[in-house]
Amino acid sequence: MALETFDVQHRGEVKRTIHYNDRVIAFESGAEQVQQVGINPDYSFQFSYQGSAEDIDAIETFYNSHRLAIQFYLNYCNVVYTVRFTSDFNVTDTWGHTEQGYIIPQKKVELTMKVVY
Repeated sequence: MALETFDVQHRGEVKRTIHYNDRVIAFESGAEQVQQVGINPDYSFQFSYQGSAEDIDAIETFYNSHRLAIQFYLNYCNVVYTVRFTSDFNVTDTWGHTEQGYIIPQKKVELTMKVVY
């Protein structure tokens, strides 16, 4: 089965994290010994998406079909990563008004994805 691509333009902040699982042993003398563990780091993205109800509903549909288990492609800065979701889907609703008094619903969701190797 071919992997789907998460093809949504983010509107907000992107936080990228690189974490190595290297072991650090600290001695009483203050010296440290570091042991490299593994080859690939834990690489994750935290995206903030803002938009209309329809925009966020499309993201929610994709999230619900993949949940935390199913991998997919993420194109970020012209590099394609294989990732999976690692966070819950938490939506913040914001209500605004136009000059004519119409209500404008806006939604915001933050999602974290982890690169899988």
